[in-house]
Amino acid sequence: MVRLPGRRAVSPLVGTLLMVALVILLASMLSVTVLGVDLPSLATYERGIGERSDSTGAPYDYGDNITAVDNGAGTTTKHVVTLNVTGNAVGNSLNQLTVTYDGGETVVSDSSKEPVEDLRVTGIDEDGDGRIDDDAMGDIEDGDVTVADDGSELVVEWTGNHDLDAGDKLIVVYGAVTNPDSTGDHDVAIDLNGDRVYDGAITTT
Repeated sequence: MVRLPGRRAVSPLVGTLLMVALVILLASMLSVTVLGVDLPSLATYERGIGERSDSTGAPYDYGDNITAVDNGAGTTTKHVVTLNVTGNAVGNSLNQLTVTYDGGETVVSDSSKEPVEDLRVTGIDEDGDGRIDDDAMGDIEDGDVTVADDGSELVVEWTGNHDLDAGDKLIVVYGAVTNPDSTGDHDVAIDLNGDRVYDGAITTT
């Protein structure tokens, strides 16, 4: 027993338990006040891009479109492709995506790197929440991403391990794209598995 002046004797065991309880209380307070960061779930992250206020991360916008993260004329930025899976693609595997920028003003890829290094995200949203459920990045190897026609055409190929179903959305994000120097709308065509699925434009300002 330990007897404190003017107080009852305190058992060493009780004292130890009180000390342990105090340490636990302080640790819990520290975790809330200092370490209390709202860590995002893995579901909100797509290859390290994460959920942010811009269009580089989940949730992605739909329907069929291609957008520049930075639409400034002459800016080098990322482009985001989102496609609703329809037509002949339904029931087949994901094999090939071709993005063709008309006019020769848009240039894809930094010549100092392999094009595959600029691919940021590829995958399939299966439930329409704007996040990738079936990550297809592992289905791409060196040489599966090519740039042609002086940088105006991007081709992404997969080995066919991911099936496409009605209602699926394909998401592809790639970087090192230099927007046209002129402002306005610039035509873009997209083929999925060899079929034309999108005719639209990128707008630069």
